[in-house]
Amino acid sequence: MADPDTYLEADLVAFSPKLGPGVSKEKPHAEETVAFTLNGLPGPPVQTLLQQHARFRTVTHSTIYYKQVMSSAVDLPRSTEAVFQAIERDNQQIVQMLGDASGFHYLRGARGICDCSSASSVLYANNILEKVESYLEYLTKLKADLESQGFVVTVEHIDPKGSPGRPLSEVPLGFDADPELLDDEDWRAKYIISSEQYEILCERPDNLTPREQLQEYLYELVMNEYKVDPHRVDHAFYLRFCDDSDDAKRTRDAHANYLRFREHRFAVLVGDLDTALEAAMLAGVVQEYVKQVQDPASRVPIAVRVLAFLLECGEEELDHELEQWEVSEERMQAAYAELIGPTKKRLKSMFNLYGFTQQTARPSKAADGRLNERWAQKRNAVAKVLRAGLGIEMQIAAGKSGGKFKTPHMLTPAIYRGLHERYGWLDAEIDAAESECTIRP
Repeated sequence: MADPDTYLEADLVAFSPKLGPGVSKEKPHAEETVAFTLNGLPGPPVQTLLQQHARFRTVTHSTIYYKQVMSSAVDLPRSTEAVFQAIERDNQQIVQMLGDASGFHYLRGARGICDCSSASSVLYANNILEKVESYLEYLTKLKADLESQGFVVTVEHIDPKGSPGRPLSEVPLGFDADPELLDDEDWRAKYIISSEQYEILCERPDNLTPREQLQEYLYELVMNEYKVDPHRVDHAFYLRFCDDSDDAKRTRDAHANYLRFREHRFAVLVGDLDTALEAAMLAGVVQEYVKQVQDPASRVPIAVRVLAFLLECGEEELDHELEQWEVSEERMQAAYAELIGPTKKRLKSMFNLYGFTQQTARPSKAADGRLNERWAQKRNAVAKVLRAGLGIEMQIAAGKSGGKFKTPHMLTPAIYRGLHERYGWLDAEIDAAESECTIRP
């Protein structure tokens, strides 16, 4: 509104960050302002809320409802250089926060290397840093700014009543406020239940509170899917392996695919996929066939073929119980040329199947006249197929000599190994006892 002091007549005025700072009212009008803020990645920073809060300038009483969406990211950048590195390795958290990377400038036309001297690139990086700082210090910054304006600020924790909004489809509601602030023992006492408690919940599946739904969900993941020691799990375990975030879902899918690879040989994996695709095709519903093709389990057979190619053996000759493989750089590049990017059509299909953004481009000449073959991007494409398809991650060899790696790259089931190194294993006796409680009414 051009002149709200003159023309604004309303008992209630509401606006969201989509409108920017909102309506500005210099003369007395409102008795109180009420703000609802959701702190998450991505999302409006604390500065946006502060600007909106100050639009009705004569208000002296305000209530702000605050909620934080926990991020599973552990490597949030704290410098412009760290932002550039995250973009170069296609960090999905940073890509989501950025929204559009078209403003970034890249060296010599290469899509993979940011030009740190570009003013627009530095501006984009600083915007990312502002969001990260806001996310990590939202309440601190909010309280300090309000106090600097003369407000007396009190912070109260509110227990949610009922089930506000629509529950997440896969991860039930049920956490109290700030679960990450509990020490590990208190967290487990609240959210990890015994087999006896689980049996009681199984007897009334249609009459569970949000807390009980969460307890049941965590119990099944701890005992049946991940098979870790329930006395060692913590809120970090929930964030990385159980949350409804995209990162946690990708980690869960990759772990499940590694278990499929570890427990079944290639012929069984291919046979199961063929059977599932044939059943979907016979059903005559296109959506069902597409859904089956896009199922994370469908990534396993092709990823097994890539791993066998890297190790120069047949698919049936792979040792599925090994937890470490050495692979040369030359073999990584050959796998890309043979199995991932021999044609544009194959490349597009592989990138769609394994759910990551295509970054490879045609070779180009650098300023010194040498041909830039995009070796790193092709290596990363192979690594992403192994990660999404088999839960196997690549540790790049350290050090080069004459532009070539001196030692092989290392492949390991890092998700699987890291999970059990931190959270142990489910005790065999507990596991045997739990198997008696798997039938649901």
